[in-house]
Amino acid sequence: MAILGYHDFSRTLPATEMRMNTDTFRAQMQALKTAGVPIITMKDFLDWKLGDKQLPAKCVLITIDDGWKSVYTDAYPILREMKIPFTVFPYTKFITGRGSAMSREQIQEMLNNEPLWAAIPSATCTPGPGAQPRERARRPSWTWPPRK
Repeated sequence: MAILGYHDFSRTLPATEMRMNTDTFRAQMQALKTAGVPIITMKDFLDWKLGDKQLPAKCVLITIDDGWKSVYTDAYPILREMKIPFTVFPYTKFITGRGSAMSREQIQEMLNNEPLWAAIPSATCTPGPGAQPRERARRPSWTWPPRK
């Protein structure tokens, strides 16, 4: 299994360690689809970690960190078009829609599309000190907005 982690995307700004050219991202996603590589959801991954599910020997999980607006404007249209599931791990304090940050409305739109293409973990997914290991692994909540 491979976990592919992304952060930021742009059609015009130069690529960096944290920013990928949008066309390159599209080419990577198309290569996965063309090769027939199974792309799993975060739920599949967590179920596998708990021993509740078998996964193909070769599969991929797509994750995107931080919650930059380019996730919505650049990556999401590609992932939606290709029906590729993905998980976004945003800094929930900065989901304001200002500057380069995604808005709550953008996140909600991604969550509203079926099948589940976007899973946005809640900011309150840290278990309490008495939680058992199995509880900790199941704890993420795929809801928006995060509970306080």
